Amino acid sequence: MFADMTVQPVGSQLRQWRQRRRLSQLDLAGEAAISARHLSFVETGRSQPSREMILHLAEQLAVPMRERNVLLVAAGYAPIFSERNLPCAWSDTRRDRCHHRKSQALSLLCH
Repeated sequence: MFADMTVQPVGSQLRQWRQRRRLSQLDLAGEAAISARHLSFVETGRSQPSREMILHLAEQLAVPMRERNVLLVAAGYAPIFSERNLPCAWSDTRRDRCHHRKSQALSLLCH
């Protein structure tokens, strides 16, 4: 029943993000100032990354904050980014539209 809900290991997820960004292990390791060997061990599960290492690699890979929470949970850590504080394109558009309407109403009142 819950077999489809299994979370991929954090190393596999980091590898997928690295590949999406079209970076080699050597490139990412250089940007993150870690050894390519350590990155390889993290990706294959031979090394368990610290919370700080996960966040550091996620920063280098420009992983969205919501997905950083997924990485942290996959590694056994608690998420650190509050869901309500994460940017959402839909809410940003709605907020911009509301701001635009208020601006139009004010300009009509002032003229």
